[in-house]
Amino acid sequence: MTVGEESKKRMLESSSCYLRDGIYYYVDKRKKEAVVLKADACPTHLTIPDTITIPNSHISWPVSYIHYKAFANSNIEDVEIGQNVKIINTAVFQGCAKLRVVKLPRTALDLRDQCFSGCISLNTINLKYVGKIYSRAFYGCKSLDNITLSQNIETIPASAFNSCSNLTNITIPSSVKEIGYEAFEWCENLKEIELPASVLKIDTEAFRGCSSLKRITINNPSIRLDWECFSDCSSLETIDFPNDNMKIDGACLINCFALDDNTLRHIEHTSLEQYIKESRNIEEKEAKRRERRKKLWYNIYMCSTFILVCILALPLVALAWGLIMFFASLIGTAVYYLSGLLIAGLLIAGFFKWLDDL
Repeated sequence: MTVGEESKKRMLESSSCYLRDGIYYYVDKRKKEAVVLKADACPTHLTIPDTITIPNSHISWPVSYIHYKAFANSNIEDVEIGQNVKIINTAVFQGCAKLRVVKLPRTALDLRDQCFSGCISLNTINLKYVGKIYSRAFYGCKSLDNITLSQNIETIPASAFNSCSNLTNITIPSSVKEIGYEAFEWCENLKEIELPASVLKIDTEAFRGCSSLKRITINNPSIRLDWECFSDCSSLETIDFPNDNMKIDGACLINCFALDDNTLRHIEHTSLEQYIKESRNIEEKEAKRRERRKKLWYNIYMCSTFILVCILALPLVALAWGLIMFFASLIGTAVYYLSGLLIAGLLIAGFFKWLDDL
Protein backbone atom coordinates (compact mmCIF):
# COMPACT_ATOMS: atom_id res chain seq x y z
CA MET A 1 0.00 0.00 0.00
CA THR A 2 1.38 3.42 -1.01
CA VAL A 3 1.64 6.43 1.27
CA GLY A 4 -1.31 8.05 -0.54
CA GLU A 5 -3.47 4.96 -0.11
CA GLU A 6 -2.60 4.69 3.60
CA SER A 7 -3.42 8.36 4.12
CA LYS A 8 -6.77 8.02 2.36
CA LYS A 9 -7.62 4.86 4.33
CA ARG A 10 -6.99 6.68 7.63
CA MET A 11 -9.21 9.56 6.52
CA LEU A 12 -12.03 7.21 5.45
CA GLU A 13 -11.93 5.49 8.84
CA SER A 14 -11.90 8.80 10.70
CA SER A 15 -14.91 10.29 12.46
CA SER A 16 -14.33 13.41 10.35
CA CYS A 17 -15.29 11.55 7.18
CA TYR A 18 -18.73 12.38 5.74
CA LEU A 19 -20.76 11.17 2.76
CA ARG A 20 -22.41 13.96 0.79
CA ASP A 21 -24.21 13.49 -2.55
CA GLY A 22 -22.42 10.21 -3.23
CA ILE A 23 -18.92 11.55 -2.40
CA TYR A 24 -16.84 10.91 0.70
CA TYR A 25 -15.21 14.02 2.21
CA TYR A 26 -12.72 14.41 5.03
CA VAL A 27 -13.10 17.64 6.99
CA ASP A 28 -9.81 18.97 8.31
CA LYS A 29 -10.91 21.35 11.08
CA ARG A 30 -7.34 22.45 11.74
CA LYS A 31 -6.83 23.64 8.16
CA LYS A 32 -10.50 24.58 7.83
CA GLU A 33 -10.96 22.72 4.56
CA ALA A 34 -12.62 19.64 3.09
CA VAL A 35 -10.84 16.93 1.10
CA VAL A 36 -12.50 14.79 -1.58
CA LEU A 37 -11.64 11.13 -0.89
CA LYS A 38 -13.68 9.03 -3.32
CA ALA A 39 -17.13 8.45 -4.75
CA ASP A 40 -19.54 5.98 -3.20
CA ALA A 41 -20.61 4.98 -6.71
CA CYS A 42 -19.00 7.02 -9.47
CA PRO A 43 -21.59 8.82 -11.63
CA THR A 44 -21.05 9.61 -15.29
CA HIS A 45 -21.43 13.34 -14.53
CA LEU A 46 -19.39 14.54 -11.56
CA THR A 47 -19.52 17.94 -9.86
CA ILE A 48 -17.11 18.88 -7.08
CA PRO A 49 -18.85 21.65 -5.08
CA ASP A 50 -17.24 24.85 -3.83
CA THR A 51 -18.19 24.03 -0.22
CA ILE A 52 -19.91 21.35 1.87
CA THR A 53 -21.83 21.49 5.15
CA ILE A 54 -21.47 18.65 7.66
CA PRO A 55 -24.36 17.28 9.82
CA ASN A 56 -25.42 19.30 12.87
CA SER A 57 -23.40 22.26 11.71
CA HIS A 58 -24.07 25.41 9.75
CA ILE A 59 -20.40 25.93 8.85
CA SER A 60 -19.52 25.67 5.18
CA TRP A 61 -16.14 24.02 4.55
CA PRO A 62 -14.34 24.94 1.30
CA VAL A 63 -13.46 21.91 -0.82
CA SER A 64 -9.81 22.61 -1.64
CA TYR A 65 -8.18 19.24 -2.36
CA ILE A 66 -8.93 16.02 -4.29
CA HIS A 67 -7.08 13.06 -2.80
CA TYR A 68 -4.88 10.38 -4.40
CA LYS A 69 -6.71 8.22 -7.01
CA ALA A 70 -10.09 9.51 -5.85
CA PHE A 71 -11.84 8.64 -9.14
CA ALA A 72 -9.19 6.56 -10.94
CA ASN A 73 -10.38 3.99 -13.52
CA SER A 74 -14.03 5.02 -13.18
CA ASN A 75 -16.73 5.57 -15.84
CA ILE A 76 -16.95 9.36 -15.40
CA GLU A 77 -17.68 11.19 -18.67
CA ASP A 78 -17.53 14.85 -17.62
CA VAL A 79 -16.31 16.71 -14.54
CA GLU A 80 -16.80 20.19 -13.12
CA ILE A 81 -14.31 21.19 -10.42
CA GLY A 82 -15.34 23.71 -7.75
CA GLN A 83 -13.73 27.15 -7.53
CA ASN A 84 -12.05 26.47 -4.17
CA VAL A 85 -10.08 23.41 -5.30
CA LYS A 86 -6.35 24.15 -5.24
CA ILE A 87 -4.85 20.71 -5.84
CA ILE A 88 -5.86 17.73 -7.98
CA ASN A 89 -3.60 15.11 -6.49
CA THR A 90 -1.68 12.22 -8.06
CA ALA A 91 -3.63 9.92 -10.41
CA VAL A 92 -7.04 11.34 -9.40
CA PHE A 93 -8.60 10.65 -12.82
CA GLN A 94 -5.99 8.18 -14.09
CA GLY A 95 -7.38 5.64 -16.53
CA CYS A 96 -10.84 7.23 -16.85
CA ALA A 97 -11.19 6.05 -20.44
CA LYS A 98 -14.65 7.64 -20.96
CA LEU A 99 -13.80 11.07 -19.55
CA ARG A 100 -14.32 13.65 -22.33
CA VAL A 101 -14.86 17.07 -20.73
CA VAL A 102 -13.17 18.64 -17.70
CA LYS A 103 -14.16 22.09 -16.47
CA LEU A 104 -11.44 23.49 -14.20
CA PRO A 105 -11.80 26.49 -11.87
CA ARG A 106 -10.28 29.85 -12.77
CA THR A 107 -7.66 29.57 -10.05
CA ALA A 108 -3.94 28.74 -9.87
CA LEU A 109 -4.67 25.02 -9.68
CA ASP A 110 -1.94 22.37 -9.24
CA LEU A 111 -2.28 19.29 -11.45
CA ARG A 112 -0.16 16.58 -9.81
CA ASP A 113 1.59 13.57 -11.36
CA GLN A 114 -0.52 11.42 -13.69
CA CYS A 115 -3.74 13.14 -12.62
CA PHE A 116 -5.28 12.70 -16.12
CA SER A 117 -2.93 10.07 -17.57
CA GLY A 118 -4.63 7.44 -19.69
CA CYS A 119 -7.80 9.51 -20.23
CA ILE A 120 -7.90 8.48 -23.88
CA SER A 121 -11.23 10.23 -24.65
CA LEU A 122 -10.39 13.60 -23.03
CA ASN A 123 -10.73 16.34 -25.66
CA THR A 124 -11.91 19.42 -23.76
CA ILE A 125 -9.97 21.02 -20.91
CA ASN A 126 -8.96 24.64 -20.34
CA LEU A 127 -5.46 25.04 -18.91
CA LYS A 128 -5.31 28.86 -19.12
CA TYR A 129 -5.55 29.30 -15.35
CA VAL A 130 -3.54 26.31 -14.11
CA GLY A 131 -0.74 27.19 -11.69
CA LYS A 132 1.52 24.18 -12.11
CA ILE A 133 1.58 20.92 -14.07
CA TYR A 134 3.50 17.89 -12.80
CA SER A 135 5.08 14.98 -14.70
CA ARG A 136 2.91 12.67 -16.85
CA ALA A 137 -0.18 14.73 -16.00
CA PHE A 138 -1.71 14.14 -19.48
CA TYR A 139 0.30 11.10 -20.56
CA GLY A 140 -1.51 9.13 -23.26
CA CYS A 141 -4.48 11.54 -23.65
CA LYS A 142 -4.90 10.57 -27.28
CA SER A 143 -7.93 12.76 -28.00
CA LEU A 144 -6.45 16.12 -26.94
CA ASP A 145 -5.95 18.23 -30.07
CA ASN A 146 -5.40 21.81 -28.93
CA ILE A 147 -3.71 23.12 -25.77
CA THR A 148 -3.11 26.66 -24.53
CA LEU A 149 -1.05 26.78 -21.35
CA SER A 150 -1.35 29.24 -18.50
CA GLN A 151 0.96 32.24 -18.06
CA ASN A 152 1.63 30.88 -14.55
CA ILE A 153 3.55 27.87 -15.83
CA GLU A 154 7.35 28.10 -15.84
CA THR A 155 8.19 24.46 -16.54
CA ILE A 156 6.51 21.87 -18.72
CA PRO A 157 7.63 18.75 -16.81
CA ALA A 158 8.79 15.33 -17.94
CA SER A 159 6.28 13.40 -20.09
CA ALA A 160 3.52 15.91 -19.31
CA PHE A 161 1.92 15.46 -22.77
CA ASN A 162 3.78 12.34 -23.88
CA SER A 163 1.88 10.19 -26.43
CA CYS A 164 -0.90 12.74 -26.99
CA SER A 165 -1.01 11.44 -30.53
CA ASN A 166 -3.88 13.67 -31.75
CA LEU A 167 -2.36 16.94 -30.50
CA THR A 168 -2.03 19.34 -33.44
CA ASN A 169 -1.41 22.66 -31.69
CA ILE A 170 0.30 23.73 -28.46
CA THR A 171 0.58 27.37 -27.40
CA ILE A 172 3.61 27.81 -25.14
CA PRO A 173 3.33 31.02 -23.07
CA SER A 174 6.17 33.50 -22.50
CA SER A 175 6.38 32.40 -18.85
CA VAL A 176 7.84 28.97 -19.72
CA LYS A 177 11.57 28.61 -19.09
CA GLU A 178 12.10 24.88 -19.54
CA ILE A 179 10.50 22.01 -21.43
CA GLY A 180 11.25 18.73 -19.68
CA TYR A 181 12.36 15.25 -20.65
CA GLU A 182 9.97 13.58 -23.14
CA ALA A 183 7.40 16.33 -22.51
CA PHE A 184 5.85 16.04 -26.01
CA GLU A 185 7.38 12.75 -27.15
CA TRP A 186 5.31 10.85 -29.75
CA CYS A 187 2.86 13.70 -30.34
CA GLU A 188 2.61 12.44 -33.88
CA ASN A 189 0.19 15.07 -35.25
CA LEU A 190 1.94 18.15 -33.87
CA LYS A 191 2.81 20.25 -36.93
CA GLU A 192 4.41 23.47 -35.71
CA ILE A 193 6.06 24.82 -32.55
CA GLU A 194 7.02 28.33 -31.53
CA LEU A 195 9.45 28.55 -28.62
CA PRO A 196 9.20 31.98 -26.96
CA ALA A 197 12.32 33.91 -25.93
CA SER A 198 11.71 32.92 -22.30
CA VAL A 199 12.55 29.25 -23.00
CA LEU A 200 16.09 28.55 -21.81
CA LYS A 201 16.25 24.77 -22.16
CA ILE A 202 14.69 21.92 -24.13
CA ASP A 203 15.47 18.67 -22.33
CA THR A 204 16.44 15.33 -23.87
CA GLU A 205 13.83 13.77 -26.21
CA ALA A 206 11.32 16.52 -25.43
CA PHE A 207 9.83 16.40 -28.95
CA ARG A 208 11.15 13.01 -30.04
CA GLY A 209 9.02 11.12 -32.55
CA CYS A 210 6.81 14.09 -33.53
CA SER A 211 6.68 12.70 -37.04
CA SER A 212 4.36 15.40 -38.49
CA LEU A 213 6.34 18.34 -37.10
CA LYS A 214 7.45 20.54 -40.02
CA ARG A 215 8.47 23.86 -38.53
CA ILE A 216 10.11 25.09 -35.32
CA THR A 217 10.55 28.75 -34.41
CA ILE A 218 13.30 29.60 -31.91
CA ASN A 219 13.27 33.09 -30.38
CA ASN A 220 16.10 32.76 -27.85
CA PRO A 221 19.64 32.65 -29.33
CA SER A 222 21.00 31.29 -26.02
CA ILE A 223 18.58 28.40 -25.75
CA ARG A 224 20.05 25.05 -24.68
CA LEU A 225 18.96 22.13 -26.84
CA ASP A 226 19.82 18.79 -25.26
CA TRP A 227 20.69 15.66 -27.23
CA GLU A 228 17.87 14.13 -29.25
CA CYS A 229 15.35 16.76 -28.19
CA PHE A 230 13.99 16.74 -31.78
CA SER A 231 15.17 13.26 -32.82
CA ASP A 232 12.99 11.16 -35.16
CA CYS A 233 11.02 14.21 -36.35
CA SER A 234 11.10 12.75 -39.83
CA SER A 235 9.03 15.54 -41.47
CA LEU A 236 10.92 18.47 -39.94
CA GLU A 237 11.94 20.83 -42.74
CA THR A 238 12.54 24.26 -41.27
CA ILE A 239 13.93 25.76 -38.08
CA ASP A 240 13.59 29.54 -37.86
CA PHE A 241 16.50 31.03 -35.90
CA PRO A 242 16.58 34.43 -34.15
CA ASN A 243 19.75 35.39 -36.05
CA ASP A 244 22.02 34.11 -38.82
CA ASN A 245 24.95 33.39 -36.50
CA MET A 246 23.19 30.93 -34.22
CA LYS A 247 24.48 27.35 -34.27
CA ILE A 248 22.86 24.26 -32.79
CA ASP A 249 24.21 20.83 -31.98
CA GLY A 250 23.45 18.22 -34.62
CA ALA A 251 22.94 15.61 -31.91
CA CYS A 252 19.55 17.12 -31.10
CA LEU A 253 18.33 16.33 -34.64
CA ILE A 254 19.02 12.60 -34.98
CA ASN A 255 17.07 11.04 -37.89
CA CYS A 256 15.73 14.39 -39.12
CA PHE A 257 16.39 13.82 -42.82
CA ALA A 258 14.04 16.41 -44.37
CA LEU A 259 15.85 19.58 -43.16
CA ASP A 260 16.23 22.32 -45.76
CA ASP A 261 19.58 23.88 -46.72
CA ASN A 262 19.04 27.06 -44.72
CA THR A 263 18.51 25.04 -41.53
CA LEU A 264 21.52 22.82 -42.23
CA ARG A 265 23.77 25.91 -42.28
CA HIS A 266 23.09 26.40 -38.56
CA ILE A 267 23.96 22.85 -37.52
CA GLU A 268 27.31 21.83 -36.07
CA HIS A 269 28.16 18.18 -36.59
CA THR A 270 31.12 17.70 -34.23
CA SER A 271 29.00 16.64 -31.33
CA LEU A 272 26.87 14.54 -33.65
CA GLU A 273 29.93 12.60 -34.79
CA GLN A 274 30.98 12.18 -31.16
CA TYR A 275 27.49 11.03 -30.31
CA ILE A 276 27.50 8.45 -33.12
CA LYS A 277 30.96 7.23 -32.04
CA GLU A 278 29.85 6.88 -28.43
CA SER A 279 26.66 5.17 -29.55
CA ARG A 280 28.70 2.66 -31.52
CA ASN A 281 30.94 2.02 -28.51
CA ILE A 282 27.86 1.48 -26.40
CA GLU A 283 26.46 -0.89 -29.02
CA GLU A 284 29.74 -2.85 -29.13
CA LYS A 285 29.82 -3.13 -25.34
CA GLU A 286 26.20 -4.19 -25.33
CA ALA A 287 26.93 -6.81 -28.02
CA LYS A 288 29.78 -8.22 -25.90
CA ARG A 289 27.50 -8.29 -22.85
CA ARG A 290 24.85 -10.10 -24.87
CA GLU A 291 27.44 -12.64 -26.02
CA ARG A 292 28.61 -13.22 -22.43
CA ARG A 293 25.02 -13.62 -21.29
CA LYS A 294 24.38 -16.03 -24.15
CA LYS A 295 27.39 -18.19 -23.14
CA LEU A 296 26.35 -18.07 -19.50
CA TRP A 297 22.83 -19.22 -20.30
CA TYR A 298 24.20 -21.93 -22.59
CA ASN A 299 26.44 -23.25 -19.79
CA ILE A 300 23.52 -23.13 -17.36
CA TYR A 301 21.38 -25.01 -19.90
CA MET A 302 24.02 -27.71 -20.43
CA CYS A 303 24.59 -28.17 -16.68
CA SER A 304 20.85 -28.34 -16.05
CA THR A 305 20.40 -30.87 -18.86
CA PHE A 306 23.25 -33.02 -17.50
CA ILE A 307 21.80 -32.96 -13.98
CA LEU A 308 18.33 -33.80 -15.31
CA VAL A 309 19.68 -36.71 -17.38
CA CYS A 310 21.57 -37.98 -14.33
CA ILE A 311 18.47 -37.78 -12.17
CA LEU A 312 16.35 -39.58 -14.78
CA ALA A 313 19.07 -42.20 -15.55
CA LEU A 314 19.82 -43.04 -11.90
CA PRO A 315 16.86 -45.47 -11.45
CA LEU A 316 17.74 -47.18 -14.74
CA VAL A 317 21.37 -47.53 -13.71
CA ALA A 318 20.30 -48.92 -10.34
CA LEU A 319 17.95 -51.38 -12.04
CA ALA A 320 20.64 -52.50 -14.49
CA TRP A 321 23.15 -52.89 -11.68
CA GLY A 322 20.60 -54.94 -9.69
CA LEU A 323 19.98 -57.24 -12.66
CA ILE A 324 23.71 -57.71 -13.21
CA MET A 325 24.24 -58.56 -9.56
CA PHE A 326 21.24 -60.92 -9.60
CA PHE A 327 22.46 -62.88 -12.63
CA ALA A 328 26.02 -62.84 -11.28
CA SER A 329 24.79 -64.39 -8.03
CA LEU A 330 22.84 -67.03 -9.98
CA ILE A 331 25.88 -67.94 -12.04
CA GLY A 332 28.08 -68.03 -8.91
CA THR A 333 25.60 -70.32 -7.13
CA ALA A 334 25.39 -72.60 -10.14
CA VAL A 335 29.18 -72.81 -10.44
CA TYR A 336 29.43 -73.51 -6.70
CA TYR A 337 27.00 -76.44 -6.79
CA LEU A 338 28.38 -77.84 -10.04
CA SER A 339 31.89 -77.74 -8.59
CA GLY A 340 30.64 -79.56 -5.48
CA LEU A 341 28.96 -82.24 -7.58
CA LEU A 342 32.12 -82.70 -9.67
CA ILE A 343 34.31 -83.10 -6.59
CA ALA A 344 31.85 -85.51 -5.02
CA GLY A 345 31.76 -87.54 -8.24
CA LEU A 346 35.54 -87.71 -8.34
CA LEU A 347 35.71 -88.84 -4.71
CA ILE A 348 33.11 -91.60 -5.27
CA ALA A 349 34.90 -92.81 -8.39
CA GLY A 350 38.20 -92.91 -6.50
CA PHE A 351 36.59 -94.87 -3.66
CA PHE A 352 35.17 -97.53 -5.98
CA LYS A 353 38.51 -97.88 -7.76
CA TRP A 354 40.21 -98.44 -4.44
CA LEU A 355 37.68 -101.17 -3.63
CA ASP A 356 38.39 -102.84 -6.98
CA ASP A 357 42.13 -102.81 -6.29
CA LEU A 358 41.57 -104.69 -3.01
